Amino acid sequence: MPKQDPVGWDDINAEDVAAYVRDVSEQLANMARQMGLDAIAQPLEQAHLAARQLLQEKAAPEDAA
Repeated sequence: MPKQDPVGWDDINAEDVAAYVRDVSEQLANMARQMGLDAIAQPLEQAHLAARQLLQEKAAPEDAA
């Protein structure tokens, strides 16, 4: 019986991935900070900020220069 992918890769775009990274990295960074794992939290926070910035740039109208 073939394994079925619940969501095909064709249904996922770069914005979906960036939004997921934004959300998950923020949650993981918060958990790491609570556990005193600052060295782990810092790159996760950077990933969160980078994904958020990318999404903001994609959402901004192109003529808003």
